[in-house]
Amino acid sequence: PQESYSGGFMAHSDPLQFAAEAGLAAPLLFYVFLVLAALRMVKAWRGDPLALSVFCGLAAMIVHAHVDFNLYSAPVLALAGLMLGWWLRITEGAVAAPVKPDIVRAATFALPVLAALFVAQGFLRSEYHANVAKKAALAGDMPAYAAEIEAANRAGWGWNARPYIMAASLPLGVLESQGAVLSPEENRALTAQVKDLLDKAAAKNGRLVAVPAARARLSLINGSSQEAKEFLLRALAFDPQHLPSRMALADLLRRAGDADASYEVLKEGLKWRYVVHDPAAYYGLLGRVALERGDREAANAARAAALRKMPVATGAAAELPGF
Repeated sequence: PQESYSGGFMAHSDPLQFAAEAGLAAPLLFYVFLVLAALRMVKAWRGDPLALSVFCGLAAMIVHAHVDFNLYSAPVLALAGLMLGWWLRITEGAVAAPVKPDIVRAATFALPVLAALFVAQGFLRSEYHANVAKKAALAGDMPAYAAEIEAANRAGWGWNARPYIMAASLPLGVLESQGAVLSPEENRALTAQVKDLLDKAAAKNGRLVAVPAARARLSLINGSSQEAKEFLLRALAFDPQHLPSRMALADLLRRAGDADASYEVLKEGLKWRYVVHDPAAYYGLLGRVALERGDREAANAARAAALRKMPVATGAAAELPGF
């Protein structure tokens, strides 16, 4: 059965998804096209490395589409369309075709490019509004935040997952900070709103780490520690460098009385280098816990990693949390 918190909105195989949506004829037509494209490549290639390189790029995407839903991602689909048009152009001498007027040939090439650019600009505008919304939230301008989230959703035609995640953060924050003073009806309404927004985000990007991370926060609010643990494990499976999920899982296990498992979760994070998240608090916490457990090797590794990330003068390491 489909789990609401999983990436189960797609079959993670485009041919299977085609069959689910349009019957067996859809994947059959898909494979017929692939066979015809392969035959065209065989006829076209006479030592031309460019044609073969573009074909191999498309073939790699098609192979990966059998274990993911590449062709349901607008940016990937737009790029694939551009590459396919380019490949058809450089292999057109391989098949006998009537000479077309120049304007028709130009339109045949230009229209897919314009369509791809139109799609791309929508996603770029959506990302721009999402970033402006984030700045507005940090500045405490909630009306501007809400307006920019709505603008981001419109610009991306509802296919960008980030605006849904950012919109969910508002009611989620209210539940975390004021849930104790809200009425049961208000709590249920806000919880339903968060779940709906996260469901929509997961439908757009089934492997977005922010979705299970937010679901874990909601589960903790509702008092379901086991469910929160499952969500956090899922988040780390998606992105082991997601420090908020790693530290939240370690804290959850510690409060549940499983100090060994908590420590292992923290120590596992030493394998990764962190770019998106500031690791100072993580390295400090790991160093402190390692020293408490007598694990000098892990403590030294955490200290060295902290100094590599934040070059400081000699002795400043003492200012790092935990050291």
